[in-house]
Amino acid sequence: MEDIKHSLKAFADEHKITERTWENFWYNFDSYITEDREEALKYGITDKDSIIPEFFSLAYKIFHDDSEMIVATIRMYDKEYRYLGYYDDLFDMNGEGVDDFFVIE
Repeated sequence: MEDIKHSLKAFADEHKITERTWENFWYNFDSYITEDREEALKYGITDKDSIIPEFFSLAYKIFHDDSEMIVATIRMYDKEYRYLGYYDDLFDMNGEGVDDFFVIE
Protein backbone atom coordinates (compact mmCIF):
# COMPACT_ATOMS: atom_id res chain seq x y z
CA MET A 1 0.00 0.00 0.00
CA GLU A 2 2.87 2.36 0.68
CA ASP A 3 3.78 2.17 -3.04
CA ILE A 4 0.30 3.36 -4.03
CA LYS A 5 0.47 6.23 -1.56
CA HIS A 6 3.95 7.22 -2.75
CA SER A 7 2.91 7.01 -6.41
CA LEU A 8 -0.16 9.19 -5.84
CA LYS A 9 1.85 11.79 -3.94
CA ALA A 10 4.55 11.78 -6.65
CA PHE A 11 1.90 12.24 -9.36
CA ALA A 12 0.33 15.12 -7.43
CA ASP A 13 3.71 16.78 -6.94
CA GLU A 14 4.74 16.34 -10.57
CA HIS A 15 1.49 17.83 -11.91
CA LYS A 16 1.04 20.41 -9.12
CA ILE A 17 -2.40 18.98 -8.37
CA THR A 18 -2.79 20.62 -4.95
CA GLU A 19 -1.76 24.07 -6.16
CA ARG A 20 -3.95 23.86 -9.25
CA THR A 21 -6.90 22.64 -7.19
CA TRP A 22 -6.63 25.63 -4.86
CA GLU A 23 -6.44 28.02 -7.82
CA ASN A 24 -9.47 26.39 -9.45
CA PHE A 25 -11.35 26.35 -6.14
CA TRP A 26 -10.97 30.11 -5.64
CA TYR A 27 -11.94 30.80 -9.25
CA ASN A 28 -15.12 28.72 -8.82
CA PHE A 29 -15.80 30.23 -5.42
CA ASP A 30 -15.68 33.75 -6.88
CA SER A 31 -18.00 32.67 -9.69
CA TYR A 32 -20.42 31.11 -7.20
CA ILE A 33 -20.74 34.17 -4.96
CA THR A 34 -21.20 36.36 -8.03
CA GLU A 35 -23.52 34.23 -10.17
CA ASP A 36 -25.51 32.50 -7.40
CA ARG A 37 -25.49 35.41 -4.95
CA GLU A 38 -28.91 34.65 -3.47
CA GLU A 39 -28.04 31.04 -2.68
CA ALA A 40 -24.63 32.00 -1.32
CA LEU A 41 -26.18 34.53 1.03
CA LYS A 42 -28.67 31.89 2.22
CA TYR A 43 -25.68 29.89 3.50
CA GLY A 44 -23.88 32.94 4.87
CA ILE A 45 -21.26 32.84 2.14
CA THR A 46 -20.42 36.45 1.35
CA ASP A 47 -16.70 36.48 0.62
CA LYS A 48 -13.49 34.51 1.18
CA ASP A 49 -13.47 35.43 4.85
CA SER A 50 -16.90 33.85 5.42
CA ILE A 51 -15.65 30.28 4.90
CA ILE A 52 -12.94 27.95 6.14
CA PRO A 53 -11.71 25.80 3.23
CA GLU A 54 -9.65 22.66 3.91
CA PHE A 55 -7.84 20.42 1.48
CA PHE A 56 -9.59 17.17 2.36
CA SER A 57 -8.41 14.38 0.07
CA LEU A 58 -6.52 13.21 -2.95
CA ALA A 59 -7.82 10.01 -4.51
CA TYR A 60 -7.21 7.67 -7.40
CA LYS A 61 -10.53 6.43 -8.75
CA ILE A 62 -11.44 3.75 -11.26
CA PHE A 63 -14.94 4.23 -12.67
CA HIS A 64 -17.45 1.69 -13.99
CA ASP A 65 -16.23 2.20 -17.57
CA ASP A 66 -12.60 1.57 -16.48
CA SER A 67 -11.69 5.23 -16.86
CA GLU A 68 -9.22 6.49 -14.26
CA MET A 69 -9.04 9.86 -12.57
CA ILE A 70 -7.27 11.65 -9.80
CA VAL A 71 -9.78 13.55 -7.67
CA ALA A 72 -8.76 16.35 -5.32
CA THR A 73 -11.36 17.52 -2.80
CA ILE A 74 -11.58 20.72 -0.78
CA ARG A 75 -14.25 20.88 1.94
CA MET A 76 -15.83 24.13 3.07
CA TYR A 77 -17.00 25.10 6.54
CA ASP A 78 -18.57 28.26 7.92
CA LYS A 79 -16.96 30.27 10.72
CA GLU A 80 -18.63 28.02 13.32
CA TYR A 81 -17.02 25.07 11.52
CA ARG A 82 -20.32 23.70 10.21
CA TYR A 83 -19.93 21.77 6.97
CA LEU A 84 -21.18 23.69 3.90
CA GLY A 85 -20.09 21.59 0.94
CA TYR A 86 -17.14 20.66 -1.21
CA TYR A 87 -15.24 21.26 -4.40
CA ASP A 88 -13.92 18.37 -6.52
CA ASP A 89 -11.27 18.84 -9.19
CA LEU A 90 -10.79 15.89 -11.58
CA PHE A 91 -7.60 15.14 -13.48
CA ASP A 92 -6.82 12.50 -16.10
CA MET A 93 -3.79 10.24 -15.84
CA ASN A 94 -1.72 12.77 -17.79
CA GLY A 95 -2.38 15.42 -15.14
CA GLU A 96 -4.79 17.39 -17.34
CA GLY A 97 -7.85 18.92 -15.72
CA VAL A 98 -10.99 17.30 -17.12
CA ASP A 99 -13.82 18.51 -14.90
CA ASP A 100 -14.64 20.14 -11.62
CA PHE A 101 -17.68 20.90 -9.54
CA PHE A 102 -18.66 23.03 -6.61
CA VAL A 103 -21.38 21.60 -4.33
CA ILE A 104 -23.19 23.31 -1.47
CA GLU A 105 -25.07 20.81 0.68
